[in-house]
Amino acid sequence: YLYVIIPKAAVLPILVFIGLEITAQSFHATPHRHYPAVALACVPALATLVQIYIDKVSGALTPPGANIALPTALAAELQVIRVLANGFIVTSLLWASLLAALIDRQLRRAAGFAGLAAVATLFGVMHSPLPGNPLVLPWQLAPSAASITISFSAAYAVVAVLFFAWALYLDRRTNRGEATCR
Repeated sequence: YLYVIIPKAAVLPILVFIGLEITAQSFHATPHRHYPAVALACVPALATLVQIYIDKVSGALTPPGANIALPTALAAELQVIRVLANGFIVTSLLWASLLAALIDRQLRRAAGFAGLAAVATLFGVMHSPLPGNPLVLPWQLAPSAASITISFSAAYAVVAVLFFAWALYLDRRTNRGEATCR
């Protein structure tokens, strides 16, 4: 009820302050070496903020029932923002965890996070290509949306395999008594 009673002009600065305070707390509670992971976690949330305003502007500029086609390049760029924004909480958590694992040289753990991101992307838990961020089955998507989903998922899978292979390589070097690059 308070949200309805209090004017938005008064609520929005409070929400911005809360967001800044949460961000500051994140940096205070995080070791210095993991600051890049905290910063990276903010990127999908910022994409969500941009997506909210894109949806508002496009809704205000498009008359109801009108089917206005965007230029192909602009439509592709807006789709990238939508895909990055959808599922931003899970994306932020996985990206930050993956980067923190890399910083700590835990390649198997980083590979696990990348593999989890591949599966989550495949089913729309993160990076859903559809408005509203619904969970999807990749074989039920339109070809253009399916190609985006499969491309993102495959990229995460390749990263997972590379990190795992790198971990195996370092293990072999350590077992043979060679110096590692730590």
